[in-house]
Amino acid sequence: MASNRMLYFIRSSGADRAALKKALGWLLEMGDRGYLAVPSFRSLDGAIAEELGKAAVYDLKSKGVASIMGKQITVVTKNTTVVDAKGAPLLAIYPYGHFLDSLDSIHNVSSLLILPWSMQEIDTWTKAWGAKELGGKRIKAGAGESSSRVAIEAVKEISESVNPASGIETPTDRDAFVQAFVLLKEAGETVIPSDLKIWLIVNRGWRAILAEEVAELAAEVLLGRMVVQGSPVWPEGQVEIWRERASSEKKA
Repeated sequence: MASNRMLYFIRSSGADRAALKKALGWLLEMGDRGYLAVPSFRSLDGAIAEELGKAAVYDLKSKGVASIMGKQITVVTKNTTVVDAKGAPLLAIYPYGHFLDSLDSIHNVSSLLILPWSMQEIDTWTKAWGAKELGGKRIKAGAGESSSRVAIEAVKEISESVNPASGIETPTDRDAFVQAFVLLKEAGETVIPSDLKIWLIVNRGWRAILAEEVAELAAEVLLGRMVVQGSPVWPEGQVEIWRERASSEKKA
């Protein structure tokens, strides 16, 4: 995600009508055009339709764009996305999972505002980007203290040779991560998948959707599920090497 875009969220829970009204008002005040991201066209029904008007929602569904209060608003969904926002703002209503991650792949978004269904769904996002609550304080960017420094050292070493633009596209990169997570688990190290995702975004510039793939691999290993590992990557005693590096980093 471009570092110069402004990132905001509205603290809300569930169908908070006041928060929805505030979010839509923000979008319509930000310029003569903008983007409205929702999981699906059906998400436009109900409260959003009542706020924007049925005619506007009909145009969004049928044409993908609508004129609302003189503003040109284009809809973005899981299945109908946009590559370049060309300097326009984007409001995402109730995004979650991969859909939320995919939003950081849209180029040239001037400002991004997230209205979550629950704060838990955007916890990783706010920490990764250091997003600011609309009208409030900024969240400190970076992984929490719960993550193992040893696990971070493992991810740091692997990511040094991985192209951040493609993530774990190659089998060898994927194998390196999987086998590292197996070793860390067997050694009793704490591995927090969301923290690894945040670290890759903040420190290596990975797109969220690619960093999520690494987090998902870690989660699969931690759950004890069978994950294909390929040929051995790490030598005996590798965890001790990561532990020594982590210890050195802590003292520095």
